[in-house]
Amino acid sequence: MSFNLFSSVSFEFVDADKLQSRYQEINLRVEKEVRINEYASLPAIKGIRQAYLGVLPCSELVKLLSNSDGKLHKALFNENVRDFLSRNPVNDEIAQTLTSKEKQGRLAALNNGVTIVARNIKIVGKDFTLSDYQIVNGCQTSHLVFEYQDQIDAETSLPVKLIEAEERDLINEIVRATNRQTEVKDEAFAVLSDFHKKIERFFFSSEALPDQKLVYERRKR
Repeated sequence: MSFNLFSSVSFEFVDADKLQSRYQEINLRVEKEVRINEYASLPAIKGIRQAYLGVLPCSELVKLLSNSDGKLHKALFNENVRDFLSRNPVNDEIAQTLTSKEKQGRLAALNNGVTIVARNIKIVGKDFTLSDYQIVNGCQTSHLVFEYQDQIDAETSLPVKLIEAEERDLINEIVRATNRQTEVKDEAFAVLSDFHKKIERFFFSSEALPDQKLVYERRKR
């Protein structure tokens, strides 16, 4: 019986790796628009479609970090070698800057900012539309900006690097290079491989009581 619901139907057989890859693409599909008043485009770089350096208001960063419920979108940090490390001397200093009315204005000079890799970047005037993006550097700063967003002035900004790239090896190279600015041991970069991500997803998807559940610590903390 014909219901005239589809013009055509096709089937494609995929293996486990391809199925997981497609699921992750759907799960991480996100598109947001932010305004960057001050920015400059980088010259042509092999393998990178376009790249920009700018100063992003913290309020605009919060837009990028928020999910539809207004909560922190944790999946945006999947390509980081570390998760949020909570309280430590460096993070405490960032928190003190964000919560100080006097020091907030210095954030753009004091902080290394964030690096964002997106599958697609569209620009209209000063408005940037980012599609399927990941924050590959600046995880600690991003978490703290989101946590203290109510105490941050509208004029407070921080440096941002926007890169449009899709090639997996190139993205891993960007992650490695940008995280070299902080103390990260070489062994930590192994967590970028698909092997470790699959193990993490396997344990996360298992059904068990909270006190019996096993987890795989792919990233520190």
